[in-house]
Parts: sequence; structure tokens; C-alpha cells
Amino acid sequence: YMADYIENEFRNQYKNLSIAYSVETEPLGTGGAIRNALTHVQSDQLLVMNGDSYCDVSLKHFIKAHHSPASLVLVHRSDTARYGRVTFDHDADVTQFIEKDGQAISGWINAGIYLMSRDLIESLPADTPISIEKDVFPDWVAQGILKGTFTQGKFIDIGLPESYAEASRFFAS
Repeated sequence: YMADYIENEFRNQYKNLSIAYSVETEPLGTGGAIRNALTHVQSDQLLVMNGDSYCDVSLKHFIKAHHSPASLVLVHRSDTARYGRVTFDHDADVTQFIEKDGQAISGWINAGIYLMSRDLIESLPADTPISIEKDVFPDWVAQGILKGTFTQGKFIDIGLPESYAEASRFFAS
């Protein structure tokens, strides 16, 4: 949405960072967008981060702890209604990925930070709308290839107007 505004603002460089753009002609969902961006990636492992959330986590620790085709950062919340829940076994293998079911209970949630193998992303259908959370993760759970990494760090999702307004207070503290 409005990709040309972002491209015009940042061009191909931000400070010392080179920028490549993956533009969707039609909305592809979170999984389709990741698959679409693969042409710009050269590594065998992809670090994927949601753009509408922040989680205080050591990426160095997350990458070091990654020993699975796919891993995600988990953060504990006292109320998971807005986020859904992730359950796991004693080895941190994800056993259920429950996307936004409205239950206001305590639990671990998906923080929107993932490490995935290129092979897994290539296995997703190209040019097809697909949700990483609703379509892909449950399948990877069934295959036993999705692992969790835990953080106690601060977390905020600014995907709603109320939480976006709260962000300035969050980052000031």
C-alpha cells in the first residue's frame, strides 16, 4: 500500500543500509509477502520481522538458539485475547499455534520475529495470498519443524489505533 511514497522517501539507501523493495501488485498476505520478497534474499536463513510491533529481544541470542527449519520469538502476556497463543513442549517445539481466538487468558504469544530456512519459504506457493500465521504455521507445527525462543523483553503491537497512540509512552519508559 502506497509503496511509492516509501521508495521516494528512502530511495535505495538509509544510512549504511541498502534497501531493496518487494512490491505486491495484489495483497499476498504475510506468507505470500515473504515468498514474494525471496528474490531479494541471498542467504539460506531469513530473519523476518513484523513491521507493526516491537519486541525487546536479543537477535544474537535468537539466531544462536535457532536449530530448526523455522523458529519464532515468544513473549508472555497476561491477556492473549488480541494475539492468540502458542503452546510448546519441554523442548520448545511448538505444539499449537492458536491465532487470535479472543480468549483473555495468560500465555505465550507470537512476537512477530521469525527465522526460517530458504527451502521452507521456497515451498510456499508463489504469487498466492497466504497467511503465515493461519495457513503456514499450523502446517509446520503438524510437521514438527517450528520451535519457540522465549524472551521476557518489552513488547508492543501498534496494529490498532489505541496501541499506536500508546507507543510514545511505551518507548519513553
